Amino acid sequence: MRPGIFVLIIGEIVKDKPSFVCFIKADPHSTMKTQANLVAADERSNSSVTRLAPSPNSTPRSCRASSARLARAFTLIELLVVIAIIAILAGMLLPALSKAKAKANNTYCMSNLKQLTLSWMMYANDYNDRVVLNWLDSSNAWINGNINLMPDATNINVIMQGKLYPYNSSAAIYKCPRDVKNPPNLKQGLPRVRSYSMSGRMGAHSDQTSILGTQYPIRIKTTDITHPGPSEAFVFIEESYLCIDDGFFATKPPGTLNWQNSPSIRHAQACEWSFADGHAEIWRFRSLNREQDWDEPVKVAGIDTTQDLIKLQNAVAIKGLQ
Repeated sequence: MRPGIFVLIIGEIVKDKPSFVCFIKADPHSTMKTQANLVAADERSNSSVTRLAPSPNSTPRSCRASSARLARAFTLIELLVVIAIIAILAGMLLPALSKAKAKANNTYCMSNLKQLTLSWMMYANDYNDRVVLNWLDSSNAWINGNINLMPDATNINVIMQGKLYPYNSSAAIYKCPRDVKNPPNLKQGLPRVRSYSMSGRMGAHSDQTSILGTQYPIRIKTTDITHPGPSEAFVFIEESYLCIDDGFFATKPPGTLNWQNSPSIRHAQACEWSFADGHAEIWRFRSLNREQDWDEPVKVAGIDTTQDLIKLQNAVAIKGLQ
């Protein structure tokens, strides 16, 4: 007999058990015996289907394995539904994760500024209230080097040789985690060592008086910080990656509506800065929406950043007051 005939008959008899499908290969040496069994089975089919159908406990192991595999399998439609649900959940979660990451970066950056400002205050406490020097190209200043040029851009020594480094020996506090861009003159991807600059009115050299004018004298000691007072006079600020170079953040005097150095917008159109009383803040700009280079006008492409510039100037000097 052909094995296929036996399979079809068994399938008809036990068709009410679709979960049990067993393919049996007939033994060619027992053909006659098998045919006799088939005749007997056919005669008893109407009365003994239940007896012929194997119980679950007597199901061959190979058939039980096949049945289990079929029960576990996904149809194509079910698989597509699962994929669609995952895509929807990802679409809901990713914006939340992005916001959480941005918030974490803000917290990290603010912590950096607070630690730098604390170091600045500790230095003044050790030197009879004299603030750390903010001179250009000087090994006696809070920072040295020009990170707009190589090799200083990636040279950690310009951090470690600064006068504030002994008060906090972590070079990481000089760098914002979101500061990943470089100006066109530097290769992209090079990790620069610093993101922050110091107010040009704090500890500057006398030859820098011309930036603000003699009407606004440089702050040599912490007791000199008036108009604005310590809680409103900024010390450190995140500077735009396009114009950051030395550690001196230059600002034109009040009433001169033109940027000199510019803050960064890397925190979702905001930057972070710290003040002479030790606190730090997130500054969300009204209009400034791009990174700026040196000496940018307040009006560009229909965007007027005058109010943002005035807020910056007021954190440096108050018009008409020393």
